[in-house]
Amino acid sequence: MHAMLGNDQMLHRASSLTSVDNFTELTTGNRLSFACLSNEYACGDMPDLLKNAPYYTDGRLIYDALRTLVTDFFDLYSNDLCGRASGAVTDRDLKRFAEKMSYPLECNQLADSLTEAIFTVTAWHHHVSAMGDYFSDPDLATMAWMEDERFGQPERHVILSMAVALASAPHPKLDDDFAHVFAGIKDQERAESIWQEFRRDLSRAEEETRQDTIEIEGKTSIKGLGGLLPSRVGISASA
Repeated sequence: MHAMLGNDQMLHRASSLTSVDNFTELTTGNRLSFACLSNEYACGDMPDLLKNAPYYTDGRLIYDALRTLVTDFFDLYSNDLCGRASGAVTDRDLKRFAEKMSYPLECNQLADSLTEAIFTVTAWHHHVSAMGDYFSDPDLATMAWMEDERFGQPERHVILSMAVALASAPHPKLDDDFAHVFAGIKDQERAESIWQEFRRDLSRAEEETRQDTIEIEGKTSIKGLGGLLPSRVGISASA
């Protein structure tokens, strides 16, 4: 992890950032992207071309499934996690995690933050780690460039190629069956049922995404888009 995100390490040297100490703060307040995923009417002034991009149309299906999963588990274990009257987080470990991540301590809001976090280390990570071809040509795309130069430096692109290779390593898939995780826990049967319903939601998302991809490929000369298919989206250990 440090080899990717530490100062003077791969992403730092390949980017235009002077320091990565406050890297997480760069994403703070970037609510429009997640708002658009959770509700297509919350995309604001985002151009139609972007709003209708597969990242949002396909990603919204996964986001909705994740939001239902998180909400169902909060509902199932509400007496253990949240105060009945206040709605605030009462579970010690969950509260400590939320504080460390600067997440809200109100259960409904925390459910949104957890959904965004899970989406980030699954669908979003798959999206950004599957674009290595862009960095093969410094004239096409780059993360940083010298002043008065119109292209990225080759060294940065060699670093990016290695970073993409690391980030694209095979991981367990989002739609894998993790029912064994719930063995022996409280309300095991209901927990397993919630998980299987989540997998059914992903199956429906997979089918809809495949159909959308066929339609897009039929209208353009671009083939092999793939889209955000749950069967391809990994659970990123690096993220």
